[in-house]
Amino acid sequence: MHNLSIKTDYKTLNRSNFLMTYVAGELNMRAGIRIFARMMSSLKTAYQYRMLIDVRASKSELNLTDVYEFLERLTKHNQLHDDKMAVLLGNHHNIDIAKFFEIAAQSRGFKIRVFFEDFESAIKWLME
Repeated sequence: MHNLSIKTDYKTLNRSNFLMTYVAGELNMRAGIRIFARMMSSLKTAYQYRMLIDVRASKSELNLTDVYEFLERLTKHNQLHDDKMAVLLGNHHNIDIAKFFEIAAQSRGFKIRVFFEDFESAIKWLME
């Protein structure tokens, strides 16, 4: 695991066109941007990746403003429009903020879905 701040750890598994990132600890805007940047740097080519971002073990401090700012950064990565991203959240995460992220990202052309505690459904959707 890479220590990104005092309280956030992550690890990434990159196989062929499947990328899985696991995040634990406090997830704030700064840590989220760092994790996303490292994920993007691990994408070797620009072809249809399937990405699972598992943040079930994290505590999120993100609010609507943070989500909007993150989406603005996401839109700068046009190559992601061909990729699919599943975000796996815990039941303790804010459903409204998660759904806002999902809808706003989809309206910008991204193939993103949010799943709560349902690893199998997330993987199934990624493989469709």
